[in-house]
Amino acid sequence: MLPTIDDALKELEIAGGINPGPWTKHSENVGIAARNIAEKIPGMDAEKAYILGLLHDIGRRIKFGPVDIPTHVYEGYKYCMKKGWDEVARICMTHSYLRMSDEFDYEPESDNEKEIKKYVLNCEADDYDRLIQLCDSLATDYGFVILEKRFVDVTRRYGIMDGYINGWEIAFDIKEHFEEQMGCSIYDVLPDIGKTTLLTPKPWRPPLKLICPTMEYADAIQEYRKVFLESGDSMDGCGYLRRYDNSQDWIDEIHALEHIETTPPNWVTCSQFILVRTEDNKMLGSIQIRHHLNDFLGKFGGHIGYSVCPSERRKGYATQMLRSILPECAALGIDKVLITCIQGNEGSKRTILKNGGVYESTVYEPEEGVYLERYWIDLSDYQ
Repeated sequence: MLPTIDDALKELEIAGGINPGPWTKHSENVGIAARNIAEKIPGMDAEKAYILGLLHDIGRRIKFGPVDIPTHVYEGYKYCMKKGWDEVARICMTHSYLRMSDEFDYEPESDNEKEIKKYVLNCEADDYDRLIQLCDSLATDYGFVILEKRFVDVTRRYGIMDGYINGWEIAFDIKEHFEEQMGCSIYDVLPDIGKTTLLTPKPWRPPLKLICPTMEYADAIQEYRKVFLESGDSMDGCGYLRRYDNSQDWIDEIHALEHIETTPPNWVTCSQFILVRTEDNKMLGSIQIRHHLNDFLGKFGGHIGYSVCPSERRKGYATQMLRSILPECAALGIDKVLITCIQGNEGSKRTILKNGGVYESTVYEPEEGVYLERYWIDLSDYQ
């Protein structure tokens, strides 16, 4: 089964919100290349080819930031199988492995690679597998390039890996296979390939990083703390950062809260993340996941707390942090998350609603003397 084109485009848009980057534009271009080539080949379904190209990398939605090949391959497969899109799931598994079974002349160590190997060894590539493998090599985020250029770009990023050269030979064989059926060069149907092949943009760097705090960002952490102490704003989603003028002490506490054995009896295990701007390593925001709810969190605190540096608000950072953290919540086995915000905090309310929050109730929190609005976000799409 396949999704509709509209559904596939929507899925890609949602995934790009979870994990922004050039991979979504690359996916769009893989779809365009696959559609244009399939239109020239008798018996191939151009619409199907387009959908398969759009969603071949959909496993990159699993988290914010870089996702390695085995992870995005297997997570994409699982996600599409859950949706009932078995034909897309197959492409998720095969698109990165030009050599198919010959890729696995070793015994994988990770569970993901073991599952991929099992699948690929029992799968014989058909023309849709080959088409997406080829188009994956022809499409970049900025357009289309000849195979030789694409191989150089990939090598610049990752270096020469075992089997690369043999994979290149297979790509050229696939190119010739389709050109025989098309009666023309594949390059004839790829828009502006002559221009984009000559472009050499710098390798992309993510503008933002959502990471676990480390001492590499010790100064940025303390600057973040200082701004909140001076402004008097609530330092939500930071644990007890307010107490610590030494970043190492805060990081030590974060690590302690990750394990039930070292978590105080009146609290719950947590995961802590900070949002950092790549160009200057400034800490823009902080977000914390509480792994389960105790009485207080179940009424007032919720599963997630977050804050954004006062000078960086109204730029979408809170929405991005929350959207990017939801897959982490699902990975912890949470089915739906409770998030609260102070009544009248329209910015936080919009952040929650943009991420699928559904209002449940408003409660009075007597210790702070405030009314809190309670929202739930269903995580079924992230599991």
